[in-house]
Amino acid sequence: MFENAPDVAAHPPAPLRVYRVAGGETQAQLAVRAQVSERTVVRLERGEVPSLQVAQALADALTEGSLDALFPSINDECRRPDGDA
Repeated sequence: MFENAPDVAAHPPAPLRVYRVAGGETQAQLAVRAQVSERTVVRLERGEVPSLQVAQALADALTEGSLDALFPSINDECRRPDGDA
C-alpha cells in the first residue's frame, strides 16, 4: 500500500521543519517573520545549507530554536580547524 512512501528513518525531517511545525507555523508564516522568501524556507527544509545571516534570522524567528539545533552543518563549517569560514 505504501510502496513509494519515503523512508522516514533514512531521511528524518530537517530540524528547521521540526521546530517550525512544533511552533504551529506554516512555511509562509516563518518566512515573513524571518524576512526571507518562502522558497528559501522550502529549500532549507530540504537540506540546503543557508548563509549564516539567513540561519540566524530563522533561529531568531523561531524563539525555541537555536542556531546550533537548526543548522548543525553551519557550525561544523564555522569551526574548521584551519580557520576558514
